[in-house]
Amino acid sequence: MNEWGGKGRQLDSVEAAIEATTNYYTIYDTLSHHLDVVVADPCQTKAIGSAEVKNDRLDAKLLAQLRRAGMIAESYVSPDEIRERRALVRGRKRLVEKRTDFKNEVHAVLDHHGIEYSWSQFSKEGREILAGEDLSLGIVGESLIESYLAVIDELTDQIQRLEDVIEDYAASPPETQLLMTIPGVSFYSSLLITAEIGEIDRFDAAKQVVSYANLDPVVRESPDSRTEGNISKHGSGDLRWILVQCTNVVCMYTLETSSKE
Repeated sequence: MNEWGGKGRQLDSVEAAIEATTNYYTIYDTLSHHLDVVVADPCQTKAIGSAEVKNDRLDAKLLAQLRRAGMIAESYVSPDEIRERRALVRGRKRLVEKRTDFKNEVHAVLDHHGIEYSWSQFSKEGREILAGEDLSLGIVGESLIESYLAVIDELTDQIQRLEDVIEDYAASPPETQLLMTIPGVSFYSSLLITAEIGEIDRFDAAKQVVSYANLDPVVRESPDSRTEGNISKHGSGDLRWILVQCTNVVCMYTLETSSKE
């Protein structure tokens, strides 16, 4: 590292570009101390994304040429605090997805044995039914159900641990507190929204935030017509997902409230 540091001091004016990959943060942080480095978004930098022949050598050559020509579509590089928020909320989301996978495995075992059910398999009553002997699942079916439920319980414990940390993280920032005044927005969703958006001042207008959240329609225009299609789905999929979840919560609450009146 000392040797690199010495060479780096000689390269202060050198421009560089790297692609936004899963591990680019470490590379960017190291290079940015010594070089003028930008991160290229391969989806927007069309010359990279649409190259017919792709390998590391050709990608590097294309990046160098595009950087020299000032044609790099830059990807946002978030500060450390935002990165930690993203890692935390995304980690919780992945655990919930894994838990859903194992819940589906329980459903699959019941379906495989032709068992019809109108009860929730994961409520207290459902657990008692699954642990009973009336289902006739056999040794294999019973063993699978027992194993899947054990994994579900462990994942639930780990999700709760992360939720406690998330609540602490979301308790202080004014932006998360402001978001939680909106019906349907919780500690988790407020932290996820702010983590995915990052520094809000990087957007010049509300329309850009809508586009980043994948909620803008695909527009096709000609001199005689203008057609709006489905949402673009470019940008942060996790941000779009949590906004949909918040909307669903509000809709369900509204329906329950109106049905009681």
